[in-house]
Amino acid sequence: MNLLSNIYIITIKRNLDRQTRMTNLLGKHNLQFSFIDGIDGEHLIPEHLNKMFDSHKSKQRLGYALTKNEIACSLSHIKALKSFLEDDKQDYALILEDDVEISNLDLWPQALVCLPHKNKWDVLYLGYQNKNHIMPLPVLIKWRFIYPVLNFLKIKRYNLKKIRLTFDRLYNKHWIQLGAHNGAYAYLVNKNAAKKIIEYNTPLFVQADVVLMDLIIKGKINAFGLSKTIFEPNFEIQSSIGNRATWK
Repeated sequence: MNLLSNIYIITIKRNLDRQTRMTNLLGKHNLQFSFIDGIDGEHLIPEHLNKMFDSHKSKQRLGYALTKNEIACSLSHIKALKSFLEDDKQDYALILEDDVEISNLDLWPQALVCLPHKNKWDVLYLGYQNKNHIMPLPVLIKWRFIYPVLNFLKIKRYNLKKIRLTFDRLYNKHWIQLGAHNGAYAYLVNKNAAKKIIEYNTPLFVQADVVLMDLIIKGKINAFGLSKTIFEPNFEIQSSIGNRATWK
């Protein structure tokens, strides 16, 4: 099972320097890929936004308004996933953003041998942030002993399943069953996950990585992540989305 044989790199037309960099980067590792011509936030107009974006639902979920660049990024991920679903010859797709770096790729063959059975996962994070977020002992004690009692006595309601799914669980030395994590710059999906991501975020209301987090903690998809990631953001490259402190 060659899980790195179907790679989509999300980019936008004006980022020619990034496309050259990614071509050289993946070429060094003999990785084949296709560019996805993503949505440019600078080209989104109010008429288009009103048709594809649910601002009310977005503010309810996030507590703040999404920017055009965030919306464009999420739309680009959906476009990549739709392209994958249209390909009947591929069962998996690796979605990359155009500002990643590659490291620890030599560990991939070992990790692949230790990969959970394909029926146990929908998404594999090959890069993500906030790693090894194991449930802290105080929270574990409350989740196991206190919250169930409070639920039983109807003093307060706790969603025990959601709390459990928010945190990581160690699977083996190469893989972690993931809870909620930041980042959608390097994730591998099967057809089941791709359909659920598109359905969940249509009309669009959250960022690409929030879709994944929501589906994980709702128990809709099972996600595993590498204990040593092989894709990381290149922080020397200015994000096309921007920093939230400066978003307008």
